[in-house]
Amino acid sequence: MQNPFTTTFSKAPEQTYIITEEPTEIIDNFSYDNPSESVYKITGVRGSGKTVILTKVEEAYSSEENLERGWLVYRLSPSRDLLQQLAAFLYKESFIKEIETEKGFSLNASFLGSGAGIGLTKTSSEQLFDVGVELDMMIQSAEKNGKKLLIGIDEVSRTPHMIAFASEFGKWLRAGYPVYLVCTGLYENINELSNVKNLTFFRRATTIK
Repeated sequence: MQNPFTTTFSKAPEQTYIITEEPTEIIDNFSYDNPSESVYKITGVRGSGKTVILTKVEEAYSSEENLERGWLVYRLSPSRDLLQQLAAFLYKESFIKEIETEKGFSLNASFLGSGAGIGLTKTSSEQLFDVGVELDMMIQSAEKNGKKLLIGIDEVSRTPHMIAFASEFGKWLRAGYPVYLVCTGLYENINELSNVKNLTFFRRATTIK
């Protein structure tokens, strides 16, 4: 008989002891027209099931029903540039072509696989904006097309990439964009990140222990 459980890091088992109310709380909240929370932090000791809860939320919003409702689920790696990863994911969406058509810009996709920076350009030599500005335009386009973005990040910590991403995410929340974040992390790592100056929204976000 196959073992239904697993000790593999970041892999969700077929069976789990995690109580269902925790992922259900997040799933139900995001399903409302105007969710009361946009950010959830899942924290605990190693092996306590943080990743399992995150995976259940991601799977729920990756269902065919929710995809038809406009949900886009992006799983980002905290070990690499988070903003660049999100830009790469969004660049593949069909509605991004509207930016090029409406604004008269051409998205430079050389970053896909090369690791180089990206920019909105009118010519190949005239770089106008950075990745933050591009993402702002992409998310505006997503909102216009009835899309909602759910971003999942497993095992966050206080790194330059995460701080930069959280700073931009706070800006998107202030703008009222349909963006939602669920992240996991050890107690000490979540606390360290929460105490970064100017990340008040992250410090006040709902924590599930």
